[in-house]
Amino acid sequence: MIFLEKIRTKIGALLLSSELKKRNREIIAQGLKKVKTLGIIFDASEISAQNQIKEFLKSIPKKDIEYFIIGYIPNHKMKHNYISDQTWQYFTEKDFSFFMQAKNEAIISFCNHKLDLLMVLDTTYHFPIDWISSMSLARFKAGKSGFYNNSLDFMIDLQDNSINSLLKQLEHYLGSLNNG
Repeated sequence: MIFLEKIRTKIGALLLSSELKKRNREIIAQGLKKVKTLGIIFDASEISAQNQIKEFLKSIPKKDIEYFIIGYIPNHKMKHNYISDQTWQYFTEKDFSFFMQAKNEAIISFCNHKLDLLMVLDTTYHFPIDWISSMSLARFKAGKSGFYNNSLDFMIDLQDNSINSLLKQLEHYLGSLNNG
C-alpha cells in the first residue's frame, strides 16, 4: 500500500510541475501590517493547531484583514468536529483525484484567490498541502523551511518543530516587514 501511495504522489508531483508552468503569479513581499487578504493552510490533525491559529489571528494589530483558512485532515477516518464555513475550510485526501490533483471547488478557489500573504503552517510533509501552496496565486508565501521550499518565498528555520513556534517566528519577521 505504501508503494502505491509513493507512485500516486510521484505522478501527482509530475502533474503539479506541468500545471505550475501554466500559472503566473506576481510576487510582492508584504508584512502583516500591510496585507488586506491573508490565507493560512495548516495540518488540522491536531485540534490545538486550530486554537493556536485563532489566538494568532486575535493578536494581529490590523483588524480589517480578510482571512481564508484551509485545514488538511490527513486521515479522513479520523474523528473530528471541524465544521467548514466561509472563512475556515477543511479537506482530506478524498478531495483529490487518484493522482493527487485537487477536485474540490473550495480548494481550487483558494488556490486561484490572489491573496496578499499565504502562511503555510505545517511542520511535517503532506503532498496535498504542497499542491495547494504551490498552486496558490498568493503574492507572498511564507512558512517553515524544508519540505515546502520550492513553493515558498520566505522561509523560517525552526529549532522547535511546532506550529506555535512557527507562528511566533512568522509573526515576528512578517510583522516587521515593510515597516519603513
